[in-house]
Amino acid sequence: MFKFLGAGSQHVYPLPKKYHRFRWLFYLLFLTFGEETSRTNMKAPVFLLIIVAATCFSSCSKDPLDRASGTFTDSRDSHVYKTIKIGDQTWMAENLAYLPFVTPITTSSRTEPCIYVYGYQGDEWAEAKNVESFNTYGALYNIQAALTLCPPGWHLPSMDEWREMADYLVANGYNYDGTDSLYKIAKALASTSYWEISDVEGSPGFEPEKNNSSGLSLEPGGYMASAGAFKKMGTVGYWWTSTCSDDWYYGIQRVTNTSTTIGFGTEGYTGGGWSVRCVKDR
Repeated sequence: MFKFLGAGSQHVYPLPKKYHRFRWLFYLLFLTFGEETSRTNMKAPVFLLIIVAATCFSSCSKDPLDRASGTFTDSRDSHVYKTIKIGDQTWMAENLAYLPFVTPITTSSRTEPCIYVYGYQGDEWAEAKNVESFNTYGALYNIQAALTLCPPGWHLPSMDEWREMADYLVANGYNYDGTDSLYKIAKALASTSYWEISDVEGSPGFEPEKNNSSGLSLEPGGYMASAGAFKKMGTVGYWWTSTCSDDWYYGIQRVTNTSTTIGFGTEGYTGGGWSVRCVKDR
């Protein structure tokens, strides 16, 4: 810790902890102005000037943790989504919640669009809109619905677009352990609410109030594995991508109690229901 002392003075000016990362700046300024400051007994005013300079330096420098957030209104139903700009991409910061119809849990299809609401069994649109899980996590879509239901100007991201976002975050210090390899960004991507508590450091369930430094707010909306089988709300989130191989489409997933990383290339049963995040067209 730097302490600013004038010649023959008993006054000490400790460096506040929040400015420790600017120690080198303070040191250079002190070397430049310290002796003159001692002669004129202007230690405190000069120290305050240094603090102001450091604060300006901090706010003017580009901090990779800064995020450009906004909103987008879906013209189809007037739903307002939070958005977040990460690198050169703009993402919805909420799961898609477009619900032009709801599919009963006894029905599944690999070829026709289906939309499910976690835990809801019927086919009444108005009832489904009022289900708590829908208002918290959005809807669950089979692949045919996921490919076609992002609003105009937005689209279902490919695996490469998810990786582009993840690579940007890793390169800018979002891994929970400070490393710059692998994809240890589960915590940075996860919302601060709804995740079941975990004792795995770096997972979304471990101290969840510290989640979401990215602003993407991914939530554990669970999924529908097959007709009528809703699973793992509160512990798992799955999101479709537009990337496919033969009859399989792929997504990403995270699990709170074991996962510090995100998983790419998860095969998805195309008749099942997963969450959707849309990315803005470029």
